[in-house]
Amino acid sequence: MSGINLGITQVQKQVQVQTMSQRQIQSLEILSLGSDELRERIFREADKNPALEILSDPLESDPTARGEDKPRSNALDRYASVTAAGTEASDNFQAIIEAAPDEKESLQDHLLSELSMINFDDNGETFEICSLIVGNLDSHGHHILAPESLSPDFLDEKKREKLYKCLGIVQNLDPVGCAVKNVWESLLVQARANGCSNDALIFLLDGHADMLNPPKADKILKKISLYREGILSLFGLPPSEMEKLERTKSYTEADITEALLFMKTLDPNPASAFSSSPAVYIQPDVRVEKAVDDDKNEFFKISLCRGNLPEAAITSDLKDDSKFAKDAIREARAFLNEIAFRESTLLSAVGEIVKVQGEFFKKGPRYLAPLRQKDVAKAVGVHETTISRMATRKYLQCEWGLFEIGYFFTNQAGSSEGTSQEGAKREIEEILKAHKDDKKPLSDQKIADILSERGINIARRTVAKYRAALNISSSYDR
Repeated sequence: MSGINLGITQVQKQVQVQTMSQRQIQSLEILSLGSDELRERIFREADKNPALEILSDPLESDPTARGEDKPRSNALDRYASVTAAGTEASDNFQAIIEAAPDEKESLQDHLLSELSMINFDDNGETFEICSLIVGNLDSHGHHILAPESLSPDFLDEKKREKLYKCLGIVQNLDPVGCAVKNVWESLLVQARANGCSNDALIFLLDGHADMLNPPKADKILKKISLYREGILSLFGLPPSEMEKLERTKSYTEADITEALLFMKTLDPNPASAFSSSPAVYIQPDVRVEKAVDDDKNEFFKISLCRGNLPEAAITSDLKDDSKFAKDAIREARAFLNEIAFRESTLLSAVGEIVKVQGEFFKKGPRYLAPLRQKDVAKAVGVHETTISRMATRKYLQCEWGLFEIGYFFTNQAGSSEGTSQEGAKREIEEILKAHKDDKKPLSDQKIADILSERGINIARRTVAKYRAALNISSSYDR
């Protein structure tokens, strides 16, 4: 008898171990899902489990979250409020849309057609990058993902500078003002292209558009003054920024009034004349924003973006004490715990990313630092594969645009902490350029020695690998 009981106990333990393993697997599956897939999964679980109910669905209350084409409401509403004939312009715009023919050229096709007529003398590199930029535009001509994240090549500083030149090319194609972050950058590009000499307008459109609401010259001038005094007392600024702020001291109400009048001549949606290609909307999973605490210390605020995810909970209607009801509630609770694990892992990992990539979030993509998934995994207290799943199809919104989280993981060069592979490549390139006239070309070992003197410790074979990646021949062939 005891043998039989022992056998049943062992089977029960095996089942428990198997169940735990299945739970862990499902938890990792939930972690790896993108927001659209997770949305579907939540509804699927609610359909099959009577203990799980949907309390609210953001797509039911907000039609724009369904991906329906819309103007960028905040920016455009503010812009419309600046124009005295905002309502009339809106009605005229609607009339134009209704009267427009059904068949229109897409914005992408139009821009690519223009690009094909330009003779770029660099073996197609400029055309290729410009095409990449064009393919990343939504129906308003705004970037979907941050341009810097479109190719690993843009981790290299020279390639990134090329990217920015190409952005300038696309922004100044017809219609002027596409390939931008938002409506304000579009207006800024148009103002510069139209030869605007009003420094106040350039200042307002270049990161200070919030001062335009309400659009009254005296109030705007006061906001500029308060901003200038506040920012100078809080933060140290580079000379170029200091110069901009100093210029704001000379602004008058007449300058602001002139800026508002000039702004009326600009188009907040230059892509409106083209057909809307199937919209691609990527919802951020997490947002990173600059903030200031009570002691005036700057920090980064990290928050989850539930976006299109419905709110699910265990129903209070299932009061049955049967095994079926208890199992259903247990399954529902486990599923909600898996979603909570996904969210907590995401927040913890992004917190570690922000800690390491602080310079990136302060100054922009050119300051991306080396960061390995296993280092974040160790700091968060999970397995590296968990971080790998977390980084897939998850997106982070910050001041510099929308980035896939995997973008922030870059390898360091050899054993050189703080030096990325791209940084090491740039150093190699600079070393070879400085020694290009030497009678005897530098060997890979000699390059490694020079790098070591600069605090970058990588092996000779790694130098050879990076040199080859730069399309630079060996010392024998040079």
